[in-house]
Amino acid sequence: SSGINAEWPLRPGMVTGPVGTGKSALTAKALTMFPEESRRNDFHHVVKLNASSKDLNILLNRLCFHLSKILNEELEDHFEPTSTLWGQIAKCETSFKILIDGCDELLQSHDLFSWLPDKIPNNITLIFTASSSGQWSTYLNKKYSSLNTFSVSKLSANEKV
Repeated sequence: SSGINAEWPLRPGMVTGPVGTGKSALTAKALTMFPEESRRNDFHHVVKLNASSKDLNILLNRLCFHLSKILNEELEDHFEPTSTLWGQIAKCETSFKILIDGCDELLQSHDLFSWLPDKIPNNITLIFTASSSGQWSTYLNKKYSSLNTFSVSKLSANEKV
C-alpha cells in the first residue's frame, strides 16, 4: 500500500527511491486523488521525457509561462535568486502544486538550486522525485527543515497502476 491519504502531499514533499521503484507512478496516482478543480493550475515537469526536459532553463521558462497564465501577468522568462517571483505568487489567491519529476536527471548547472525559494509561499506545494542518495535529496533535506520525504521501495504492478 502506498500509505498516501488526503493530507498528502505535505509541503514541501519529496518522493525518493532507487531508479525504477515507481516514484513517478506513485506521485502521479496521489495527485489524481485531488478534485479536478484543485489540479487545474498544477505544473508537472517530467525531466526524463525528452532531451530538452533535462535543461534547467527550459524547465524554468515553462514554469514562468505557466505561472504567468495563473497570475494573469507577464513574468520574467527566467528565475533569478533575487527575483520577486515567489512574492508575486504568494499574493495570488490560487493554490497549486509544482511537481518536478526526476530531479537527478537535470543537467548540471552552477545555479541548479538558486531558483528555489527560501520560504515556500503558503499557496504552493512543491513536490520532487529524486533518488535517495542523489544531490537533490541531500540539498533539499538541508534547505527545507520541514521537508516531508516519502521513501519508496519497489512497487508491485498493481500499485503502479
